[in-house]
Amino acid sequence: MRLFYYTLLSLTLLTFHPALAQAIFPPNGARIHTTNPQVKLQWEGDKNASYYLQVYASGREMYTGTVKGTSTTIPLPLGPLYQWKVSRVASGGYLSVGSYSFQLLAKMTFHFDGRDGATGQAGRDGLERGFSSTSSDRVAGQDGGPGQPGENGRDVNVRLRSLGDYIEVEIQGPNRTDTFLLDSKSAPILISSIGGHGGPGGRGGDGASGYYELNTSPTTPYFYNAGAGGNGGPGGAGGNGGNVIVTASGVEANRYLQIRNEGGLGGFGGGPGRPGPTTSIATLPNGINSIQDYLPTVASPGHPGAPGRDGREGNVQL
Repeated sequence: MRLFYYTLLSLTLLTFHPALAQAIFPPNGARIHTTNPQVKLQWEGDKNASYYLQVYASGREMYTGTVKGTSTTIPLPLGPLYQWKVSRVASGGYLSVGSYSFQLLAKMTFHFDGRDGATGQAGRDGLERGFSSTSSDRVAGQDGGPGQPGENGRDVNVRLRSLGDYIEVEIQGPNRTDTFLLDSKSAPILISSIGGHGGPGGRGGDGASGYYELNTSPTTPYFYNAGAGGNGGPGGAGGNGGNVIVTASGVEANRYLQIRNEGGLGGFGGGPGRPGPTTSIATLPNGINSIQDYLPTVASPGHPGAPGRDGREGNVQL
């Protein structure tokens, strides 16, 4: 009964603490992020024995050779999924030790950024009117719509743990968790949780055209005024940067992590709409030297939209 208890305890420790049983390296199915594509292969066995090592990628042989001991380091290109097989050299043949796989990845950036806000809707232009109409319900340009706010950066939890020449990394975001090994000689990985930029405000609509005609009677000119330009819409607010919590066990986190979680920029205000132009046709009546007093009012342009506020920077907890 006591033997069964100790056996069960050992299995439990190995299940929940795989580092205690880590004789195979990289662990089967591991993903290794590195800028230094030199991978150390390690297996169970006798350090004084010889082993035959084979490494393949997509069925193509990448390395084959005999190794003295239970580990070796070989250069391999980044990208493919590697399968490797090791066998002990014995008299009369080979004894299989095991077959495993791993992947070397160049990706060193993980994005949890907020999306940028959409541009506000442009204002409609003023409605033109012809000679058959003396008025219009809407001759001024319509104001532009507001830009949409940028999304906040996502909150992220990062865990680091030393594992020999590598760092075990777990990056947990709202929709996914990435777990991988980081070569301790590589450049730091970048975790980006930047707030999205605010969307620009919509442009104001242009005013409708005006018309002025003066022929023989200065007291009865024929005209209609041009429409004013619409105002630009306000820019959307920038999203806030996400919060990043880092837990490091026996690892100098600043050595392996670069974090960007600034707020997004506020969106630009929309441009002003242009005033409608006025077409003038004038023939001075007898005795009239100037028609300035009879010209229609000049339409005004719209005002530019106000810019949106910038988002705030997120917190980093180490």
